[in-house]
Amino acid sequence: MNLVRCDAFLADAVNQGVELVVFPENVLFRGKDQGYRDSGSKIPGPVTDQLAALSRKHGVAVVWGAIVETTPKGFHNSCVFVSHKGELLGMYRKMHLFELYDGETPLFREANFSRRAMTL
Repeated sequence: MNLVRCDAFLADAVNQGVELVVFPENVLFRGKDQGYRDSGSKIPGPVTDQLAALSRKHGVAVVWGAIVETTPKGFHNSCVFVSHKGELLGMYRKMHLFELYDGETPLFREANFSRRAMTL
């Protein structure tokens, strides 16, 4: 996960007077499919606890662009909002999943990595 880089970014942002940071989708993971699966966690859970600690440490509200949420039905691409006090204020599960085509041929379908397609 990229938590060390996020920590440094938040410190810099706060030093510049920022009160809200919005990180992009998949800010915590970049790599192969299995790593995506392995980075999953319940919400709230261990990952959101770490994100809350960073928000609290820096005293800044953060929208953590989609992270991998695990549920009994599979994986979800979910976004969480954490207050400057480290409180989980809200979350959103992505509904319209990304697809990439080369003409008629699907090259990538996010649904293959989310929801029931990847049942735990």
